[in-house]
Amino acid sequence: MNVKQIKEQFTCLDYLGEPLKKMSNGYLYRCPWKDDKHPSLSVTLDGGGWHDLSDGTHGNLIDLVARCIGTNDFRQICAQFDSVTKNTSSFHQSKTLD
Repeated sequence: MNVKQIKEQFTCLDYLGEPLKKMSNGYLYRCPWKDDKHPSLSVTLDGGGWHDLSDGTHGNLIDLVARCIGTNDFRQICAQFDSVTKNTSSFHQSKTLD
């Protein structure tokens, strides 16, 4: 699977799974790449973009996956999606609010 196919078939919502909270302008998650005691990752309603409210970084699905797995290597990013389509499993489970 290539980057274009990934963007056509998946959203940030698909990658992150069930949100912790739905807001009028999007969804809130805990950031998967850090110890996030309070939800600080905002995802747009359509799932096309995200914004880390704690540090101001933002981006699209590819940027999100790169941040989550800690690399900008497109082969490794694409491999994340290859394994899902082959195994028909989800990516991540959201952490619940305590």
